[in-house]
Formats: sequence, C-alpha cells, structure tokens
Amino acid sequence: MAVITTLRKQSSSKPGGHPYVDTPDFAYHDWLRYLDRHQRPIGHVSGAPPVAVIGAGVSGLCAAYELARAGCTVHVFEQAKEVGGRCTSVRFSGDEFDVAEMGAMRFPPAQFLLDYYLQRLGIAPAGLKSMPDFPDPGVQATYLCYEGRTDVWVAGAPPPAAFTIVADGWHAFVGEGLKKNGKHVLQPASIITQALAAGDVERATAYWQAYLDLLGHKTFYTALYEMFTGCGGYDVPGGTPWRSADFDRFGALGIGSGGFGPLFSIGFIDIFRLMVDELETHQKFLQPSETLDCGIRTLPNRFAQELGQQSALFLNTPITGIRRVGSGFVLGGASDETVYGKVIVATTTRAMELTLDLAAFGVGAVIAPDVSKAIMRTHVIASNKIAARIKNFWADDPQAVRCLQTDGLVRQVYTLDYTPAGAAPDPAGVCFISYVWDDDAVKQQAITAGAPDDPAGNEKLYRYLLERLKAIGADVAQWAENLRPLDDDYANNVVYEEWQSSPHYAGAFKLSQPGQDLYVQTMFFDYLKCGGRNDTGVYLAGDCISWTSGWVEGALTTALNAAAAVIVSLGGTVNADAKGSTPLTIRPDRFRYFG
Repeated sequence: MAVITTLRKQSSSKPGGHPYVDTPDFAYHDWLRYLDRHQRPIGHVSGAPPVAVIGAGVSGLCAAYELARAGCTVHVFEQAKEVGGRCTSVRFSGDEFDVAEMGAMRFPPAQFLLDYYLQRLGIAPAGLKSMPDFPDPGVQATYLCYEGRTDVWVAGAPPPAAFTIVADGWHAFVGEGLKKNGKHVLQPASIITQALAAGDVERATAYWQAYLDLLGHKTFYTALYEMFTGCGGYDVPGGTPWRSADFDRFGALGIGSGGFGPLFSIGFIDIFRLMVDELETHQKFLQPSETLDCGIRTLPNRFAQELGQQSALFLNTPITGIRRVGSGFVLGGASDETVYGKVIVATTTRAMELTLDLAAFGVGAVIAPDVSKAIMRTHVIASNKIAARIKNFWADDPQAVRCLQTDGLVRQVYTLDYTPAGAAPDPAGVCFISYVWDDDAVKQQAITAGAPDDPAGNEKLYRYLLERLKAIGADVAQWAENLRPLDDDYANNVVYEEWQSSPHYAGAFKLSQPGQDLYVQTMFFDYLKCGGRNDTGVYLAGDCISWTSGWVEGALTTALNAAAAVIVSLGGTVNADAKGSTPLTIRPDRFRYFG
C-alpha cells in the first residue's frame, strides 16, 4: 500500500535501520541478524510437535518457515491454488519478465524485515536499496487532470502552481511538525525517526504519545482542517491557510497519491505513522533477476520451498473452522482429523470473521472476547487494481509522460518497465490503469458486478476506463492510446483484482478509523498470552492485525510474534539478542491509544 507518495525524499535513519514507532524498543531485523551471526534459529522446540498455519500468504509462510527451523512439524493450509495471498504477482502469458503486482507493489528500504528475508533467502542479495525507484507521479513526468484542466508535472520539479498551497502545507507539516505561537506542539516525523534510530526510546515514546493524545481520535480530514485552516489555533504549516478548494484538490489528487477523498474518514494516526516509519521514503519496485522471478510472490514461493520434508503445504484447501479437541485442535475443511497442538491464523480479519467464525462469542470460542470484538470492529478498506501489458512507449523517450492523476473515475495511472538490469530493452511494459480505494473501488465494482475473475468483465472495465481517459482532452486522449493492451489482446494482457469480491478476502487491508488503534493494540499483542493462564493455543498473524497494514513488513512482524508465541506455548525456548530481547519482551502498554 502507499497512500502518500513523494513525501519524504530523505531517510532520517542510520544505515542499519530503526524500530517502528509503535514498538520503539525492539527492532525485529536486528534480532534476526544477531541470531544469524550466532547461527541460531529464532527458537527451539523438542519432539517435532504438529502446528497448523491457516493462510499461505507471506505472513503464514514466514511463521511456518521459522517454526520448521525451530523444530516443529508445520502444516500450512491455503484456500487458493497457489501461495502468496496479497503478495500477488501475476505473470503475463508468454512474457519472460513482466508481472502485475496486484497486491503489494511499492517496497521502501525501511521495510527492514522484508529486506532481511530477501537477502537471507538469496532473492535480492543486495537488498531493496539496489532496486529501481517506483515510477511515482513527480518521479516521472505526470499529467494532473483536475476540473477539466490538464497540467504536466515535470519529473523532479514541484507540482503545478494550482497545487502549491497544498503541497507546501503538507510538506511543511511533515518536515517541520506542528507549532502554536512558534512553539512545537508536535515534532516533525524526521525527529521521531531519528530518536528511534538513535535508540532513544523514551524520547521517541514521548513524541509519539503527543500525536496520539492530540490526534488519535480525529479523522484524517478533521486533523487536516484544524491544522491547515487555523481554526485549531495552530500556526498554519506552510503559512497559507487552506480554502475549500484546497481541501478538494487534496481529496481529488493528493500529492502523488491519486487522492485522499476516500480516506478522509480514516484515523489520522493510521496515515501519519507511515511517515515516521519511513514507509513513504524512496519506494522501490522489484526488478526481475535470476533469483527474483515472480515479483513479490517470489518471497512466499521461497518460504514454501524452504519448509522441508517434515512439513507440508495444502493448496485448494479452505479451512472453515477451528474445533478444540482435548488439548489440541482439529480444522474444519482439512482432509483428515489431525490434531494440532497449536494453530496460527494468518488471514485477513474479514476471513477470520466470515470464514473461520473466530469472532464468535460463547461456547466453542477459541480466542478471547476482546480479540473477537477487535476483529469485527476494525475497518478494512475496499480496493481495486487493474493492470495491462502494454507497449513500452517510453523506451526511446526518457521525457515521456509516464503517470496520470485525475479527479474522475480512473484516479491514477502508472507505467513500469520490468526489464532486468543489463538485459536488452523489452518492447513491453506494464500499466496500472487504476488503483483505487473505498468509495472509488465501490464505483468500479458496480461496473464489474463483483466478478473480478471474468475476462469479459475485465475487458469491459478496461475499455470503460480508457474511454474515460480519452474524454479528458485531446492531449490525454492521444496519450491514452499508449495504454491499449499489447496486440489488443484483452484476454491475456489484462489482469484485475477486486479484493472485496475475491473469495475468502472480503476486503483489501486494514485502515483504522479514529479510536480503533485500541483494537489493533488488542490484536497485535494477543500473542503475549502464550504460556499463561489465558493461553488459548490459537494465535493471529497477518498485516491486518499490524500497525502497518497493507505493507509486507506488517505481515512479517506478526508472523514472528506468532511463531515466538507458539514456541513458548509448546514449552520451547525463544532465542534472544544481546540485550535479552525477543518479540516477547515488547511492552504492550507503552502507549495510550485511548484516553
């Protein structure tokens, strides 16, 4: 996920990375690298106990991989015909390089765990920093189409004059913080990141708690309104108060994002923590190579390959429930009645509720009531993405317009070149003609009638969006001809994903509404019950229960939390770093997310 691109150009962190702001006293990647230097897995369990993992996305497979290394027998169950979950990379038929990243597609180097596993598994030996920049608006020449006018945003330059107030204001807030009468009320994102990188946990905690206290119960729009109109009594960031037209521009186009209007009801904190964690800094895309052959899906593929003979992966096997049997569990939908000592559920929260019935209270419940409530209540957004293999029209023209943003149905267009480094130019490229959220996704869903896997529906939607682009004006109409699927082959060169209609997903990713960080706190830290009297033996993982949902990093952190909890619950040992720290030492009460 990326909601605000081109915002933080420079990293504030030291080369080795930093903890994330909601867990400021623990850096997962540092823990793993320490264990690697001492040739240790994350822990050890005796007797090869059986553990079930539901969901073969990157979170479930990471947990399975680490548990297998720790000595468990792991069975992974996946409803789809292949692994990956929302790390969904679709290879175009007959194309050696081009993929459509229909889930995660932007990969900032600050995804330190992702970077670690890409290197550890030999997928990208030089890490994320070696990958090309994602061709975002402003990074590449971009059409900005707003209220019938089309401007060209020159690559590397400030946005057109009509967006100056919005761009300057937002960048001033991110870069300088919020002040009242010249004194800081909230510190800049970079200052918090620097405190995290320096290991100054108390300072980082105090700065972040100030954000939670002031803005933790406000929507994104409310916080913007109070800061940028001056009605909140603050010094207006950027110096110029926003008018209604400026909020409309920000809602329609944002700054390199395709517009925030559908996300105005989201909690401000859920948006802004991405700035502090540097998930909007130097975003990359995954360039193919001999070891990276299927986009981000390469990672779950490799996890699956590394499970070993003792463990097993069951595809096309949707699990319909978890039933307690004695001291273990039996899975509804599995091919046999194997009793598992522990279970990790690594699905979306919607699947936890609708498919597995984990949100049920009373008799038969296998998770705590407060966790069930959090699963039901936390907001999950709708999202659609449609991509095509197109002619690489920019190959001979570095100045070509590569992106477009509109205030209409299309919202945003990106073009990507997946030619491997050193290879001959590829005549084909990939176009994302649309990537939309919530209200805009629902509009497009009306066109497809909720049938995202229907080739005829895909062609209908793609043609419809192309016509909407051409109606903007002559320049855009001419440019849009470049976006026609290669050879006009819509059947093989168009891919569409509608996460809210996809089986067993019922939505794209979590974005909390105001006050819901308390629910995330409940879900994220539920693993700490392990070994205690409230230990149910069932643990949650997946980015939907993380602070950074929509990012691979959130999936990986929760995978490690769940794996560590299983090891302890089975009577094993989790290996610590030089400070004695593991995911089990993270303080769950460090921040007040409510009150």
